[in-house]
Amino acid sequence: MLEAPEHEPEHSWIEWKLLPDIRAARALIARTILGFANREVAAAQRQMEGCAYIVIGASPPGQLVGVTPADPADLENWIAPFVGGAQGPAWEADYVSVGERVVLVITVEAPRYGDRPWPLRKEWNQLVGGKHVVMHENSRFTRRNGSTVHANVAEEDMLWERGRAGASHLQVTVKHTGEPAARAFTVSRSALTAWADGERERLLKPLEEALAAKQRNRPLGRGMLSPFLASGEDDPLGLINKYAAGLGALAVGLGHNEPEDRTEEAYRKEVEQYVARGVTTYEGAGEHIAVHRRLAVLQLEVHNPTDIPYLGVSVTIHAPGPVHGWWASEGAPKEPLPKAPRPWGPRFVAGTLESLRYSTHFGDFGIAPLAARPPRRGKIDNSGSVRVKYLPFDLLAGDTKELADLALALPESMAGSSIKFEWAAACSNVQGHPTGTLEWQVEATPAPVSLTDE
Repeated sequence: MLEAPEHEPEHSWIEWKLLPDIRAARALIARTILGFANREVAAAQRQMEGCAYIVIGASPPGQLVGVTPADPADLENWIAPFVGGAQGPAWEADYVSVGERVVLVITVEAPRYGDRPWPLRKEWNQLVGGKHVVMHENSRFTRRNGSTVHANVAEEDMLWERGRAGASHLQVTVKHTGEPAARAFTVSRSALTAWADGERERLLKPLEEALAAKQRNRPLGRGMLSPFLASGEDDPLGLINKYAAGLGALAVGLGHNEPEDRTEEAYRKEVEQYVARGVTTYEGAGEHIAVHRRLAVLQLEVHNPTDIPYLGVSVTIHAPGPVHGWWASEGAPKEPLPKAPRPWGPRFVAGTLESLRYSTHFGDFGIAPLAARPPRRGKIDNSGSVRVKYLPFDLLAGDTKELADLALALPESMAGSSIKFEWAAACSNVQGHPTGTLEWQVEATPAPVSLTDE
């Protein structure tokens, strides 16, 4: 993020500060913590699950001065008097090494319904960086246009309303707990070529053999039995032929062979059309294989941070873009390859006689045994980009619910980018519809897939 443009380094959820002396600027840090904690709940939830970050010792574009690390207890003692300690908003500090420098990152927890306005608890009147800074006790700060400012009347009203709404507004967090990066898929070109060449060779082989036999003026398929199948009065085995003719008549009732009625040109064209359709279908089967290999499995959990039980919680997610998904336990439907043309040569035509089959297997009578119905998890809509609505569930106070795993198929075009999921929640016993976004990185190199992966 140090490479971010200088004209847009700060947002409603992040602030950069080049303050090498943490203690001297402790009130400014406290003011920023309070500003982040005094945001409107729904607006805060749209980014970073509602959390906010103060990065001290670095700033875009590429400015890195670092800080002198302080003992965590000292840092707490410097800032707590201004924000209220245990009676103030929740925050924590971590030191991060960036090259040869150390940067301080302060995480401010997401605001919640029920949080009262957080005021400045101690007055400040000192010089900081050559500027005279005055902050009065009980001042209330908030974030506006990427900066920390005094709350105006409307913002004060919002903060008091936020506090009163604690018992009547749904408050949940949704986060991904699976792999840190997803992976897109690409259909293996070599596998496609190998399949097409193999099918073409398999189907054209009987034709090539027939053409070679014709050039040698030898009937195909008769071999050593041809003398016994000859006809005519001069045939020493004519008696056998008579019996064979009688058996042949019976065979017609059961079925008989008909000669090849396609031209060589028509058959070759039929083979090429089949291979072309198969290549298209093979490429479409990539989604099925990607899901089978679990290249991108979204694992979500929903948390209730309050002491209020929520009944009938419903969660929906949407991933814009060319993303499709299926329940990981069931997989994506497999698109069958097209039916291959009938191989070159004579074909057997069934007669009119039918045999009865006696069996205790249900399938022989067209009665399929009842299949076990998969458990219901919700509804998936892949008509455009994937939209998922999970079945409602109850969420006790302080409880966490793991949602059913969702296996995604990400096309090659998404490699190296990220998926931005939009989520929304509601429940039956409390008002409010919290929303938020989740961002999931996609690895830069897609995984090649083929039908042999199964």
